[in-house]
Amino acid sequence: MNRRKAKDRFLKIVEGSEEDGRYAGTNHGGKGIIEAIALATVLSVVAGQAGLAQELRFANHREAVVPPYALLRIGPFYSNVGFTQTFGYRWTRSSGAGTDFLFANRRGAIRKDGSEFPLTTTLRTRNYVIVSRHMDLDVSVAASYEHYPLGTQADAFRLDLADEGIWATLSTSFRPTPFVRGTAYNHFTHRTDYVDTRGIEDVYGGERLKYTRNRIGLDADWLMDRDRNLAASLAREDFWGHTAAGRDQERVTWSESLAYEQRLNPFWIAGLKARFRQTDYAARHRSDFSSEKYTVFSRARLFPQTSVSGWAGYGVTRVASREPDSSERGGGERGGGSWVGGATLQFEGEVWKGLTHEFEAARTLREGYRSAYETADRLGYKMNWEYETLRAGIELGYDRIEPSRSDVNGFSHLAGQLRVSYPLTRTVRLRAATGYSLRENRPAREGADADEAWRFDYRTWWGRIGTGVAVTRKTRFDAYYYRIERDSRSDALSYERDIVSARFVYRHEF
Repeated sequence: MNRRKAKDRFLKIVEGSEEDGRYAGTNHGGKGIIEAIALATVLSVVAGQAGLAQELRFANHREAVVPPYALLRIGPFYSNVGFTQTFGYRWTRSSGAGTDFLFANRRGAIRKDGSEFPLTTTLRTRNYVIVSRHMDLDVSVAASYEHYPLGTQADAFRLDLADEGIWATLSTSFRPTPFVRGTAYNHFTHRTDYVDTRGIEDVYGGERLKYTRNRIGLDADWLMDRDRNLAASLAREDFWGHTAAGRDQERVTWSESLAYEQRLNPFWIAGLKARFRQTDYAARHRSDFSSEKYTVFSRARLFPQTSVSGWAGYGVTRVASREPDSSERGGGERGGGSWVGGATLQFEGEVWKGLTHEFEAARTLREGYRSAYETADRLGYKMNWEYETLRAGIELGYDRIEPSRSDVNGFSHLAGQLRVSYPLTRTVRLRAATGYSLRENRPAREGADADEAWRFDYRTWWGRIGTGVAVTRKTRFDAYYYRIERDSRSDALSYERDIVSARFVYRHEF
Protein backbone atom coordinates (compact mmCIF):
# COMPACT_ATOMS: atom_id res chain seq x y z
CA MET A 1 0.00 0.00 0.00
CA ASN A 2 1.60 3.27 -1.11
CA ARG A 3 1.36 6.48 0.88
CA ARG A 4 -1.51 8.07 -1.13
CA LYS A 5 -3.70 4.94 -0.99
CA ALA A 6 -3.02 4.50 2.71
CA LYS A 7 -3.99 8.11 3.39
CA ASP A 8 -7.23 7.87 1.40
CA ARG A 9 -8.15 4.62 3.13
CA PHE A 10 -7.44 6.13 6.56
CA LEU A 11 -9.59 9.23 5.93
CA LYS A 12 -12.53 7.08 4.83
CA ILE A 13 -12.38 5.09 8.04
CA VAL A 14 -12.11 8.04 10.45
CA GLU A 15 -14.94 9.83 8.66
CA GLY A 16 -17.23 6.85 9.05
CA SER A 17 -17.81 6.57 5.28
CA GLU A 18 -16.49 3.03 4.98
CA GLU A 19 -17.56 -0.35 6.32
CA ASP A 20 -21.07 -0.14 7.82
CA GLY A 21 -21.11 3.67 8.13
CA ARG A 22 -20.49 3.74 11.89
CA TYR A 23 -18.10 6.25 13.40
CA ALA A 24 -14.62 5.06 14.17
CA GLY A 25 -12.73 6.22 17.23
CA THR A 26 -15.20 5.09 19.91
CA ASN A 27 -13.90 4.57 23.40
CA HIS A 28 -14.60 0.84 23.24
CA GLY A 29 -12.85 0.31 19.92
CA GLY A 30 -14.12 -1.81 17.06
CA LYS A 31 -13.03 -2.85 13.61
CA GLY A 32 -13.00 0.73 12.31
CA ILE A 33 -10.69 2.11 14.93
CA ILE A 34 -8.36 -0.90 14.74
CA GLU A 35 -7.96 -0.35 11.02
CA ALA A 36 -7.60 3.39 11.58
CA ILE A 37 -4.83 2.88 14.11
CA ALA A 38 -3.08 0.38 11.85
CA LEU A 39 -3.24 2.69 8.85
CA ALA A 40 -2.18 5.66 10.97
CA THR A 41 0.89 3.68 11.89
CA VAL A 42 1.56 3.00 8.20
CA LEU A 43 1.27 6.71 7.44
CA SER A 44 3.55 7.52 10.36
CA VAL A 45 6.23 5.15 9.11
CA VAL A 46 5.96 6.51 5.57
CA ALA A 47 6.11 10.07 6.83
CA GLY A 48 9.03 9.32 9.09
CA GLN A 49 7.30 10.34 12.32
CA ALA A 50 4.16 9.55 14.29
CA GLY A 51 1.14 11.70 13.41
CA LEU A 52 -1.77 12.80 15.53
CA ALA A 53 -4.23 10.90 13.32
CA GLN A 54 -7.88 11.82 13.91
CA GLU A 55 -8.03 13.50 17.32
CA LEU A 56 -10.89 15.88 16.66
CA ARG A 57 -13.51 15.58 19.38
CA PHE A 58 -16.00 14.38 16.80
CA ALA A 59 -14.37 10.95 17.01
CA ASN A 60 -14.58 10.62 20.80
CA HIS A 61 -18.18 9.38 21.08
CA ARG A 62 -18.74 5.77 22.01
CA GLU A 63 -21.29 3.04 21.53
CA ALA A 64 -22.54 0.80 24.32
CA VAL A 65 -20.79 -2.59 24.25
CA VAL A 66 -20.54 -5.54 26.60
CA PRO A 67 -18.03 -4.63 29.36
CA PRO A 68 -14.99 -6.92 29.47
CA TYR A 69 -15.24 -7.44 33.24
CA ALA A 70 -18.79 -8.91 33.16
CA LEU A 71 -19.11 -12.44 34.52
CA LEU A 72 -22.87 -12.53 35.07
CA ARG A 73 -25.44 -11.74 32.39
CA ILE A 74 -29.21 -11.56 32.72
CA GLY A 75 -30.63 -10.06 29.53
CA PRO A 76 -29.13 -6.54 29.14
CA PHE A 77 -27.79 -6.65 32.73
CA TYR A 78 -24.11 -7.44 33.28
CA SER A 79 -22.43 -7.73 36.64
CA ASN A 80 -19.18 -8.64 38.29
CA VAL A 81 -19.06 -9.58 42.00
CA GLY A 82 -15.96 -9.92 44.15
CA PHE A 83 -15.34 -10.87 47.79
CA THR A 84 -12.33 -9.85 49.89
CA GLN A 85 -11.42 -10.89 53.44
CA THR A 86 -8.39 -9.53 55.28
CA PHE A 87 -7.10 -10.69 58.65
CA GLY A 88 -3.79 -10.24 60.44
CA TYR A 89 -1.87 -8.13 62.97
CA ARG A 90 -1.33 -4.37 63.28
CA TRP A 91 0.64 -2.29 65.78
CA THR A 92 0.23 1.50 66.09
CA ARG A 93 2.12 4.19 68.03
CA SER A 94 1.17 7.88 67.99
CA SER A 95 2.35 11.15 69.53
CA GLY A 96 1.31 14.78 69.22
CA ALA A 97 -2.09 16.12 68.23
CA GLY A 98 -2.66 13.20 65.93
CA THR A 99 -5.48 12.40 63.59
CA ASP A 100 -7.72 9.43 63.03
CA PHE A 101 -5.91 8.51 59.83
CA LEU A 102 -4.70 4.90 59.76
CA PHE A 103 -4.32 3.65 56.20
CA ALA A 104 -5.39 4.33 52.64
CA ASN A 105 -8.26 6.82 52.59
CA ARG A 106 -10.11 5.36 55.56
CA ARG A 107 -10.68 6.70 59.00
CA GLY A 108 -12.24 5.56 62.22
CA ALA A 109 -12.39 6.65 65.84
CA ILE A 110 -9.00 5.64 67.32
CA ARG A 111 -9.37 4.75 70.99
CA LYS A 112 -5.83 3.73 71.90
CA ASP A 113 -2.46 2.72 70.46
CA GLY A 114 -1.06 -0.78 70.58
CA SER A 115 -1.69 -4.18 69.05
CA GLU A 116 -4.77 -5.13 67.09
CA PHE A 117 -6.07 -7.97 64.89
CA PRO A 118 -8.32 -6.16 62.39
CA LEU A 119 -10.81 -8.15 60.32
CA THR A 120 -12.25 -6.54 57.19
CA THR A 121 -14.89 -8.10 54.96
CA THR A 122 -15.70 -6.46 51.62
CA LEU A 123 -18.23 -7.29 48.91
CA ARG A 124 -17.77 -5.40 45.64
CA THR A 125 -20.05 -5.33 42.64
CA ARG A 126 -19.90 -3.51 39.33
CA ASN A 127 -23.18 -3.44 37.42
CA TYR A 128 -23.78 -2.44 33.84
CA VAL A 129 -27.04 -2.16 31.90
CA ILE A 130 -27.20 -1.62 28.14
CA VAL A 131 -30.38 0.39 27.55
CA SER A 132 -29.92 0.79 23.80
CA ARG A 133 -27.14 0.89 21.23
CA HIS A 134 -26.12 4.36 22.41
CA MET A 135 -27.36 4.35 26.01
CA ASP A 136 -25.93 2.54 29.03
CA LEU A 137 -25.93 2.68 32.83
CA ASP A 138 -22.88 1.87 34.95
CA VAL A 139 -23.18 1.55 38.74
CA SER A 140 -20.32 0.42 40.98
CA VAL A 141 -20.76 -0.21 44.71
CA ALA A 142 -18.90 -1.90 47.56
CA ALA A 143 -19.93 -2.73 51.12
CA SER A 144 -17.38 -3.49 53.85
CA TYR A 145 -17.36 -4.16 57.59
CA GLU A 146 -14.30 -3.55 59.78
CA HIS A 147 -14.04 -5.29 63.14
CA TYR A 148 -11.38 -4.61 65.80
CA PRO A 149 -11.47 -7.38 68.46
CA LEU A 150 -9.20 -5.55 70.95
CA GLY A 151 -11.15 -2.29 70.74
CA THR A 152 -8.27 -0.02 69.66
CA GLN A 153 -10.52 1.43 66.98
CA ALA A 154 -14.28 1.64 66.61
CA ASP A 155 -15.91 -0.94 64.34
CA ALA A 156 -17.23 0.53 61.10
CA PHE A 157 -19.57 -0.35 58.27
CA ARG A 158 -18.90 1.38 54.96
CA LEU A 159 -20.84 1.58 51.74
CA ASP A 160 -18.41 2.81 49.16
CA LEU A 161 -15.91 1.74 46.50
CA ALA A 162 -12.17 1.32 46.41
CA ASP A 163 -11.69 5.09 46.39
CA GLU A 164 -14.48 5.88 48.83
CA GLY A 165 -17.44 6.47 46.59
CA ILE A 166 -20.55 5.36 44.79
CA TRP A 167 -21.13 6.61 41.29
CA ALA A 168 -23.43 5.97 38.36
CA THR A 169 -23.37 7.11 34.76
CA LEU A 170 -26.25 7.22 32.31
CA SER A 171 -25.44 8.36 28.79
CA THR A 172 -26.87 8.20 25.31
CA SER A 173 -25.50 9.19 21.91
CA PHE A 174 -27.48 10.40 18.92
CA ARG A 175 -26.69 11.20 15.30
CA PRO A 176 -29.30 13.39 13.58
CA THR A 177 -27.14 13.66 10.43
CA PRO A 178 -24.02 11.82 9.21
CA PHE A 179 -21.84 14.74 10.30
CA VAL A 180 -23.53 15.82 13.53
CA ARG A 181 -23.19 13.80 16.70
CA GLY A 182 -24.26 14.39 20.26
CA THR A 183 -24.08 12.82 23.69
CA ALA A 184 -26.45 13.40 26.59
CA TYR A 185 -25.25 12.18 29.97
CA ASN A 186 -25.84 12.20 33.70
CA HIS A 187 -22.96 11.54 36.13
CA PHE A 188 -23.83 10.87 39.79
CA THR A 189 -21.21 10.68 42.56
CA HIS A 190 -21.56 10.11 46.30
CA ARG A 191 -18.25 9.85 48.14
CA THR A 192 -16.08 10.93 51.05
CA ASP A 193 -12.84 12.90 50.77
CA TYR A 194 -10.50 14.28 53.40
CA VAL A 195 -9.47 17.86 52.69
CA ASP A 196 -7.71 20.59 54.63
CA THR A 197 -9.21 24.00 55.36
CA ARG A 198 -8.02 25.18 51.93
CA GLY A 199 -9.87 22.42 50.07
CA ILE A 200 -6.77 20.39 49.10
CA GLU A 201 -6.84 16.63 49.66
CA ASP A 202 -5.16 15.76 52.96
CA VAL A 203 -5.56 12.21 54.26
CA TYR A 204 -2.99 12.90 56.99
CA GLY A 205 -4.94 15.59 58.81
CA GLY A 206 -7.84 16.92 56.75
CA GLU A 207 -11.49 17.23 57.69
CA ARG A 208 -14.11 14.76 56.46
CA LEU A 209 -15.94 15.98 53.39
CA LYS A 210 -18.89 13.77 52.47
CA TYR A 211 -20.87 14.97 49.50
CA THR A 212 -23.17 14.14 46.61
CA ARG A 213 -22.61 15.57 43.16
CA ASN A 214 -24.75 15.25 40.06
CA ARG A 215 -23.82 16.53 36.62
CA ILE A 216 -26.17 16.48 33.67
CA GLY A 217 -25.05 17.71 30.29
CA LEU A 218 -25.10 17.66 26.53
CA ASP A 219 -22.15 17.58 24.11
CA ALA A 220 -22.59 18.13 20.39
CA ASP A 221 -20.16 18.12 17.45
CA TRP A 222 -20.43 19.14 13.85
CA LEU A 223 -17.73 17.76 11.56
CA MET A 224 -17.65 20.57 9.03
CA ASP A 225 -15.23 18.61 6.85
CA ARG A 226 -12.60 15.97 7.47
CA ASP A 227 -10.22 18.43 9.13
CA ARG A 228 -12.58 20.88 10.87
CA ASN A 229 -14.92 20.43 13.82
CA LEU A 230 -17.29 22.69 15.77
CA ALA A 231 -18.00 21.52 19.33
CA ALA A 232 -20.51 22.80 21.87
CA SER A 233 -21.29 21.76 25.47
CA LEU A 234 -23.92 22.60 28.05
CA ALA A 235 -23.99 21.22 31.61
CA ARG A 236 -25.47 21.76 35.06
CA GLU A 237 -23.75 20.49 38.22
CA ASP A 238 -25.36 20.29 41.68
CA PHE A 239 -23.21 19.82 44.78
CA TRP A 240 -24.65 18.87 48.19
CA GLY A 241 -22.49 18.59 51.32
CA HIS A 242 -23.37 16.11 54.10
CA THR A 243 -20.73 17.06 56.69
CA ALA A 244 -19.63 20.34 58.26
CA ALA A 245 -16.86 20.73 55.67
CA GLY A 246 -19.35 20.52 52.83
CA ARG A 247 -22.03 22.91 54.01
CA ASP A 248 -20.31 25.99 52.57
CA GLN A 249 -19.66 24.18 49.29
CA GLU A 250 -23.28 23.55 48.33
CA ARG A 251 -23.83 25.14 44.96
CA VAL A 252 -25.35 24.97 41.49
CA THR A 253 -23.02 25.54 38.53
CA TRP A 254 -23.96 26.05 34.90
CA SER A 255 -21.25 25.78 32.26
CA GLU A 256 -21.30 26.36 28.52
CA SER A 257 -18.57 26.14 25.91
CA LEU A 258 -18.08 26.54 22.17
CA ALA A 259 -14.93 25.44 20.37
CA TYR A 260 -13.63 25.35 16.82
CA GLU A 261 -10.74 23.01 16.05
CA GLN A 262 -8.88 22.29 12.85
CA ARG A 263 -6.27 19.74 11.86
CA LEU A 264 -3.62 21.78 10.06
CA ASN A 265 -1.60 18.69 9.12
CA PRO A 266 -1.37 15.06 10.35
CA PHE A 267 0.75 16.23 13.30
CA TRP A 268 -0.84 19.52 14.34
CA ILE A 269 -4.31 20.49 15.60
CA ALA A 270 -5.28 24.02 16.65
CA GLY A 271 -8.45 25.86 17.59
CA LEU A 272 -10.38 28.51 19.51
CA LYS A 273 -12.55 28.04 22.59
CA ALA A 274 -14.92 30.12 24.69
CA ARG A 275 -16.10 28.85 28.06
CA PHE A 276 -18.64 30.33 30.49
CA ARG A 277 -19.50 29.35 34.08
CA GLN A 278 -22.07 30.62 36.60
CA THR A 279 -21.99 29.39 40.21
CA ASP A 280 -24.69 30.10 42.81
CA TYR A 281 -23.91 29.14 46.42
CA ALA A 282 -26.59 28.12 48.92
CA ALA A 283 -24.76 29.60 51.92
CA ARG A 284 -25.71 33.20 52.62
CA HIS A 285 -22.13 34.25 53.34
CA ARG A 286 -20.79 32.91 50.02
CA SER A 287 -20.67 35.22 47.02
CA ASP A 288 -22.00 33.98 43.71
CA PHE A 289 -19.47 33.80 40.89
CA SER A 290 -19.38 33.83 37.10
CA SER A 291 -16.50 33.67 34.64
CA GLU A 292 -15.69 33.87 30.96
CA LYS A 293 -12.60 32.41 29.30
CA TYR A 294 -11.49 32.96 25.73
CA THR A 295 -8.54 30.85 24.64
CA VAL A 296 -6.60 29.49 21.70
CA PHE A 297 -5.28 25.93 21.93
CA SER A 298 -3.02 23.59 20.01
CA ARG A 299 -1.76 20.00 20.09
CA ALA A 300 1.23 18.81 18.09
CA ARG A 301 3.42 15.76 17.68
CA LEU A 302 6.95 17.14 17.41
CA PHE A 303 8.80 13.84 17.15
CA PRO A 304 7.76 10.16 17.25
CA GLN A 305 7.93 10.14 21.08
CA THR A 306 7.44 13.82 21.85
CA SER A 307 4.17 15.74 21.93
CA VAL A 308 3.19 19.18 23.16
CA SER A 309 -0.14 20.85 23.92
CA GLY A 310 -0.92 24.33 25.08
CA TRP A 311 -3.60 26.95 25.53
CA ALA A 312 -3.60 30.65 26.30
CA GLY A 313 -6.13 33.42 26.60
CA TYR A 314 -7.91 35.79 28.93
CA GLY A 315 -10.36 35.19 31.74
CA VAL A 316 -12.90 37.58 33.22
CA THR A 317 -14.57 37.04 36.61
CA ARG A 318 -17.62 38.64 38.19
CA VAL A 319 -18.62 38.42 41.86
CA ALA A 320 -22.15 39.04 43.16
CA SER A 321 -21.85 39.53 46.92
CA ARG A 322 -25.15 39.38 48.79
CA GLU A 323 -24.01 41.89 51.43
CA PRO A 324 -21.09 43.86 49.98
CA ASP A 325 -20.70 46.05 53.08
CA SER A 326 -19.76 43.13 55.34
CA SER A 327 -16.45 41.26 55.01
CA GLU A 328 -17.84 38.53 57.24
CA ARG A 329 -20.55 37.87 54.66
CA GLY A 330 -18.45 37.77 51.56
CA GLY A 331 -17.63 41.48 51.35
CA GLY A 332 -14.35 42.62 49.89
CA GLU A 333 -14.59 40.30 46.88
CA ARG A 334 -14.27 41.86 43.49
CA GLY A 335 -14.21 40.49 40.01
CA GLY A 336 -11.49 41.22 37.52
CA GLY A 337 -9.52 39.91 34.60
CA SER A 338 -6.35 37.90 34.20
CA TRP A 339 -4.46 36.05 31.53
CA VAL A 340 -4.81 32.29 31.71
CA GLY A 341 -2.98 29.51 29.96
CA GLY A 342 -1.08 26.32 30.22
CA ALA A 343 1.28 23.96 28.44
CA THR A 344 2.12 20.27 28.65
CA LEU A 345 5.22 18.61 27.19
CA GLN A 346 5.37 14.82 27.12
CA PHE A 347 8.29 12.56 26.31
CA GLU A 348 8.02 8.81 25.77
CA GLY A 349 11.12 6.66 25.70
CA GLU A 350 13.40 9.50 24.67
CA VAL A 351 16.23 8.48 26.98
CA TRP A 352 15.46 4.95 28.16
CA LYS A 353 12.99 2.42 26.90
CA GLY A 354 9.81 2.37 28.99
CA LEU A 355 10.42 5.87 30.36
CA THR A 356 7.78 8.60 30.03
CA HIS A 357 7.79 12.02 31.60
CA GLU A 358 5.53 15.01 31.43
CA PHE A 359 5.93 18.70 32.29
CA GLU A 360 2.98 20.95 33.05
CA ALA A 361 2.57 24.69 33.68
CA ALA A 362 -0.74 26.54 33.94
CA ARG A 363 -2.63 29.53 35.31
CA THR A 364 -6.38 29.19 35.83
CA LEU A 365 -9.35 30.96 37.37
CA ARG A 366 -11.58 28.60 39.35
CA GLU A 367 -14.22 28.48 42.08
CA GLY A 368 -12.67 29.03 45.49
CA TYR A 369 -13.02 26.84 48.55
CA ARG A 370 -13.43 29.78 50.97
CA SER A 371 -13.80 32.58 48.45
CA ALA A 372 -15.83 33.18 45.32
CA TYR A 373 -12.89 32.32 43.06
CA GLU A 374 -9.13 31.73 43.11
CA THR A 375 -6.25 32.50 40.80
CA ALA A 376 -4.16 29.33 40.70
CA ASP A 377 -0.65 28.96 39.27
CA ARG A 378 0.69 25.43 38.89
CA LEU A 379 3.93 23.69 37.91
CA GLY A 380 4.04 19.92 37.69
CA TYR A 381 6.22 17.00 36.64
CA LYS A 382 5.43 13.30 36.30
CA MET A 383 7.72 10.38 35.46
CA ASN A 384 7.01 6.68 35.05
CA TRP A 385 9.61 4.08 34.20
CA GLU A 386 9.11 0.39 33.52
CA TYR A 387 12.31 -1.47 32.77
CA GLU A 388 12.03 -5.25 32.69
CA THR A 389 10.77 -5.98 36.23
CA LEU A 390 11.53 -2.57 37.78
CA ARG A 391 8.72 -0.01 38.11
CA ALA A 392 9.26 3.51 39.37
CA GLY A 393 7.35 6.77 39.38
CA ILE A 394 7.82 10.37 40.49
CA GLU A 395 5.23 13.14 40.89
CA LEU A 396 6.06 16.75 41.75
CA GLY A 397 3.71 19.69 41.95
CA TYR A 398 3.82 23.30 43.07
CA ASP A 399 0.66 25.42 43.45
CA ARG A 400 0.36 29.09 44.32
CA ILE A 401 -3.17 30.21 45.20
CA GLU A 402 -4.52 33.75 45.52
CA PRO A 403 -8.14 33.87 46.84
CA SER A 404 -10.47 36.68 45.79
CA ARG A 405 -11.84 37.25 49.28
CA SER A 406 -10.13 40.01 51.27
CA ASP A 407 -10.15 38.13 54.61
CA VAL A 408 -8.61 34.91 53.21
CA ASN A 409 -4.83 34.97 52.80
CA GLY A 410 -3.03 33.31 49.94
CA PHE A 411 -0.75 30.29 50.20
CA SER A 412 1.57 27.97 48.28
CA HIS A 413 1.63 24.19 48.33
CA LEU A 414 4.58 22.00 47.32
CA ALA A 415 4.11 18.22 47.13
CA GLY A 416 6.02 15.28 45.71
CA GLN A 417 6.23 11.53 45.98
CA LEU A 418 8.39 8.64 44.78
CA ARG A 419 7.24 5.05 44.18
CA VAL A 420 9.41 2.01 43.49
CA SER A 421 8.48 -1.63 42.93
CA TYR A 422 11.12 -4.33 42.44
CA PRO A 423 10.93 -8.16 42.58
CA LEU A 424 13.16 -9.74 45.20
CA THR A 425 12.35 -13.25 44.01
CA ARG A 426 9.94 -14.74 41.47
CA THR A 427 7.09 -14.50 43.99
CA VAL A 428 8.13 -11.67 46.34
CA ARG A 429 8.07 -8.01 45.28
CA LEU A 430 9.43 -5.08 47.30
CA ARG A 431 7.25 -1.95 47.26
CA ALA A 432 8.41 1.36 48.66
CA ALA A 433 7.00 4.87 48.52
CA THR A 434 7.70 8.20 50.16
CA GLY A 435 6.17 11.65 49.95
CA TYR A 436 6.73 15.18 51.20
CA SER A 437 4.56 18.29 51.22
CA LEU A 438 5.09 21.85 52.40
CA ARG A 439 2.35 24.39 53.08
CA GLU A 440 3.41 28.04 53.30
CA ASN A 441 0.85 30.68 54.20
CA ARG A 442 1.40 34.24 53.14
CA PRO A 443 0.95 36.95 55.81
CA ALA A 444 -2.67 37.19 56.90
CA ARG A 445 -4.66 40.16 55.71
CA GLU A 446 -6.51 42.43 58.11
CA GLY A 447 -9.52 40.64 59.57
CA ALA A 448 -8.32 37.25 58.29
CA ASP A 449 -9.62 34.03 59.80
CA ALA A 450 -7.72 32.84 62.88
CA ASP A 451 -7.60 29.16 61.83
CA GLU A 452 -4.28 27.59 62.83
CA ALA A 453 -3.81 25.99 59.40
CA TRP A 454 -4.09 29.46 57.80
CA ARG A 455 -1.61 31.15 60.13
CA PHE A 456 1.13 28.53 60.52
CA ASP A 457 3.24 26.76 57.93
CA TYR A 458 3.59 22.98 58.22
CA ARG A 459 5.51 20.12 56.61
CA THR A 460 4.38 16.53 56.17
CA TRP A 461 6.55 13.53 55.41
CA TRP A 462 5.44 9.94 55.01
CA GLY A 463 7.19 6.76 54.03
CA ARG A 464 6.06 3.20 53.48
CA ILE A 465 7.98 0.02 52.69
CA GLY A 466 6.53 -3.44 52.36
CA THR A 467 6.42 -6.69 50.50
CA GLY A 468 3.97 -9.38 49.57
CA VAL A 469 3.91 -13.01 48.48
CA ALA A 470 1.22 -15.20 46.96
CA VAL A 471 0.33 -18.01 49.36
CA THR A 472 -2.32 -19.65 47.18
CA ARG A 473 -4.05 -18.69 43.94
CA LYS A 474 -6.53 -16.54 45.88
CA THR A 475 -4.59 -15.68 49.04
CA ARG A 476 -1.55 -13.49 49.53
CA PHE A 477 0.44 -12.24 52.50
CA ASP A 478 1.34 -8.55 52.81
CA ALA A 479 3.56 -6.81 55.36
CA TYR A 480 4.58 -3.16 55.61
CA TYR A 481 5.95 -0.42 57.84
CA TYR A 482 4.38 3.05 57.62
CA ARG A 483 5.56 6.31 59.22
CA ILE A 484 3.94 9.76 59.09
CA GLU A 485 5.41 12.98 60.49
CA ARG A 486 3.80 16.43 60.46
CA ASP A 487 5.87 19.33 61.81
CA SER A 488 4.73 22.88 62.57
CA ARG A 489 5.20 25.69 65.06
CA SER A 490 1.59 25.02 66.02
CA ASP A 491 1.16 22.07 68.39
CA ALA A 492 -2.35 21.57 67.01
CA LEU A 493 -0.87 20.65 63.62
CA SER A 494 2.08 18.47 64.74
CA TYR A 495 2.06 14.72 65.25
CA GLU A 496 3.88 11.44 64.49
CA ARG A 497 2.58 7.95 63.84
CA ASP A 498 4.16 4.53 63.22
CA ILE A 499 2.22 1.57 61.85
CA VAL A 500 3.42 -2.01 61.44
CA SER A 501 1.10 -4.43 59.68
CA ALA A 502 1.17 -8.07 58.61
CA ARG A 503 -1.99 -9.50 57.07
CA PHE A 504 -3.45 -12.17 54.83
CA VAL A 505 -5.74 -11.10 51.99
CA TYR A 506 -8.20 -13.53 50.42
CA ARG A 507 -9.90 -12.54 47.14
CA HIS A 508 -12.54 -14.36 45.19
CA GLU A 509 -14.29 -13.32 41.98
CA PHE A 510 -17.65 -14.97 41.49
